Amino acid sequence: MTIKDIAKLSGVSVSTVSKIMNNKADSIAEQTKLKVLRIAREQRYTPYAAVKNGLNGRHYRLAVIAPLDRRNLPVIRRLEAAAHERGYQMILADSLAGGRPAAGQLAALRGASDGAIFVGEGAAPEPRGWPAVVIGSAASPTRPAVAADWGAAARAAAEHLESLGHRRLGLLSADDQAWPGSAVRASVERHYGERERPFDRKLSVTPATLPTLISAGATAVICVGQDLARLFYQYAWRQDLAIPQDVSVAALDDGDPEPFWPPLTVARLSADELARRALETLIAQIEGRAPDLPAAAAAPLLSPAESTAAPASRAGSAASILVVGSLNLDVMMSVPMMPSSGETVLIDDLSSLPGGKGANQAVAVARLGGEVSLIGRIGRDAGGKTVYNALRLHRVDTRGVSVDRQVETGRAYINVSPGGESFIEVYGGANRRLAPRHLERNEDLFRTASYCLIQSELPVEIFGLAVEFASRHGAKVIFKPCSLDQLPADLLKKIYLLVPTRKEAAR
Repeated sequence: MTIKDIAKLSGVSVSTVSKIMNNKADSIAEQTKLKVLRIAREQRYTPYAAVKNGLNGRHYRLAVIAPLDRRNLPVIRRLEAAAHERGYQMILADSLAGGRPAAGQLAALRGASDGAIFVGEGAAPEPRGWPAVVIGSAASPTRPAVAADWGAAARAAAEHLESLGHRRLGLLSADDQAWPGSAVRASVERHYGERERPFDRKLSVTPATLPTLISAGATAVICVGQDLARLFYQYAWRQDLAIPQDVSVAALDDGDPEPFWPPLTVARLSADELARRALETLIAQIEGRAPDLPAAAAAPLLSPAESTAAPASRAGSAASILVVGSLNLDVMMSVPMMPSSGETVLIDDLSSLPGGKGANQAVAVARLGGEVSLIGRIGRDAGGKTVYNALRLHRVDTRGVSVDRQVETGRAYINVSPGGESFIEVYGGANRRLAPRHLERNEDLFRTASYCLIQSELPVEIFGLAVEFASRHGAKVIFKPCSLDQLPADLLKKIYLLVPTRKEAAR
């Protein structure tokens, strides 16, 4: 096969073929270049200049260097099929479970192929002068990389679990500091941030720390790979945890479906597209052109199955009490007497404790053995962390607790005399920024509540809306008025129990 034969088969001049084969075809139409290169590959044509200069020329073979384990087999099979379609043969080499191949092995592969695809983070050196692509996360000036969008898959799984009512999402990865675990954790943290809820780092675990996941309160777990999902199924079986009755499970994976019982919910990344993008990027390097690829990877496909369901509390397995109220850091000051106007009193003792009428009611219900959820708002500060940890310690469902990034947690400054009299000043802080959207987002908590405890330390439109939501879903309202002179008659009619102090009752 000569250059004249290639020109004749392509319907172009010998000069055009020569320019294309020697990467000097900037002025030639892209469609013409692709046609000539395809025919050259099919005919295994090597330019005469390459032979004359003692070079191997084109081999029409590609090296794929990958750890030969079950996880990588789907993408390897797809690389082989895609290479064959484009007229290339594939040489497969084991990179020793993610380590770098030996120098001699690389030299032999380089001499027998036109370029290489390295599968796996850290598996590829910097092969200058040898076209190479990494299927991983880190590109460099000498080796482009393509990667599946694990973050998008995590987002799809988190949104699916959120729609079922889960607010405590666990994450099981081999390593959440390295790709793809790092990308997944960042995506889950963004999911929490967009909903103004804190992400508890205890919910991100590896196989070694798996037992802490359930104790941290996770109602659902996202597994980075089907292998880790299988590990979690085995762990759940040993702990007598039913899937999905006790905990829901979803996995992210770029491989072929595997059998699970109950069937596993999977956000599936496209191994076909990953192989195609890697191959097109490599062949474009070899042929001296830009790869013909879409700007963004295809969205992952979520396939819901029987491993995910609503959490037990939402499914109505237990009577629920909902508290809508304030969350504060209480600054307690013991004083010998209550100060009068213009008087200075020295404080005998000072302490900071989690509090707020909403948090106090929720903890009281939990201590009495009730199933309790709380809707409220804290700041992104040390006080907010103290209040949140106390709620979790007492097993209060904090799905409805949101975090304000601009205003700090509410404060109550409480003066207490030896006789038990108190004088309280309250700074609303994040409590004043509880908005209708925070109640709407958590309407499922009203739906499953038997009783709803509400206080008027919140903005008037919020506690009014909370009464409306509770009334709509048949929850009996127990209302604690404070700093309030009157209640609208239509609101009063929807209250089951009114619990004022003596002074509030007089007003």
